[in-house]
Amino acid sequence: MDESLKILPGIQQELVNDGAGYLKLDQQVHSKSIFVNQSVTYKTKFKQLILSSSAGTSFERNKLNSNLYKTDSANNTSVVGNRFKNDVDFDHLSLFGKASLIYLLPKGSFSIETSPSYDFIIYASPEKSQATKHKYFLINPIIEFRKNMGKYSELNFRYAQQTEFGQINEIYPGTILVNYRQFNFNETPLPKTDANSFVLRYSYRKPLKMLFYSIHLNYNSTKQNFINSYIIDKGLTKSIAIDFRNKTDNYAINGNLSKYLFFMETSLSAYANLGLQKGSSFYNNEITPFDTYNVTLSITARKKIFNTATISITGEMAKFINHQNTLQNAIVKNETKTSKLKAGWQHNLNSQISYTLSYAFTSYQQSLQQAVRNSFPDLQVKYAPTKWKSYFEFQCTNLANQNLYKQINSNTNQLSVFQIPLRERTFLLKYLFTF
Repeated sequence: MDESLKILPGIQQELVNDGAGYLKLDQQVHSKSIFVNQSVTYKTKFKQLILSSSAGTSFERNKLNSNLYKTDSANNTSVVGNRFKNDVDFDHLSLFGKASLIYLLPKGSFSIETSPSYDFIIYASPEKSQATKHKYFLINPIIEFRKNMGKYSELNFRYAQQTEFGQINEIYPGTILVNYRQFNFNETPLPKTDANSFVLRYSYRKPLKMLFYSIHLNYNSTKQNFINSYIIDKGLTKSIAIDFRNKTDNYAINGNLSKYLFFMETSLSAYANLGLQKGSSFYNNEITPFDTYNVTLSITARKKIFNTATISITGEMAKFINHQNTLQNAIVKNETKTSKLKAGWQHNLNSQISYTLSYAFTSYQQSLQQAVRNSFPDLQVKYAPTKWKSYFEFQCTNLANQNLYKQINSNTNQLSVFQIPLRERTFLLKYLFTF
């Protein structure tokens, strides 16, 4: 895979050209990947026990080359410097196995699984005198319990542990320009992430009464041997992965409900989520703990007005609250509210002509910022001539002629505003056929 990133005109002159002006930056990145995985599996059943085992090996080889070039005011092109050059080889060999036992219970099952692996990871670059080598032995256990609780409900519990390693794009020794304003550095051993997850789920399904609901309790914990440090200075973001015992905890409870209201001839569904994330962030040489809360509620109603027409409405409200501690023990509160509304009207005038009216509205309100609102009404008309294996479709998009879409995202120590220009009000006639 080849990648070319060009920036016009010159920016960050102090970093790449000792303060002198230049016309262009051109970064060339070349990467190669090879992945091979071979395994064999055996499975058998003995009364109430189901046993399975497997063994295999996988091998992954990656190579990364990158360099940064500048074109000065005299239109001369040269290499910026060795600190912007990368030449890395990355090999990962894994010898793995898998053993699982499933015990069948009356109306349920209990299973234990483990996937041990022996991993060898080697990476090297000309900047280092010798290759870096790592060896790991992992167990990766999974425990799961399923049980039918009566005629319509089911209880499910699952615990899983998994370890993942970093890739070549996380251990390169030099500097890479990832966009027009951010350079990424790496000063870390091989990134290693240990993840533990607990899930408790209860579901109820009664088809005759058209009632379905479920409740999920989730806990996820990740432990990493690194943390991303961000240095923000004069519009430039430097990202450096450094050695650090980094732990993040996620708690969540969410539920789904679906019911057909016979007296109203309406399908109603709802979704609710309450979540908490606890961790640490590293900005401008300051490690600060944070707590992030999020609440989401979504409701959808769908009804047939008569045999040939259907109306649907979806409303969603969400709130994200971030509490960031500082070195002075103060707490900075950051809050974002979002509201969404989506409505649709679908009508079959006859067997040949149908049309759909749709409307989408979104609103983003961030603390100390003006609310951002987007509104999109659309129309689609479909005509299918009798006995033709084809049909015509007339689309009218962006009827409100909104010329800019904006979205605000807020997370730990960072507020980002995403905006893109939109195509003007557009009418499109399509003819689709088969033969």
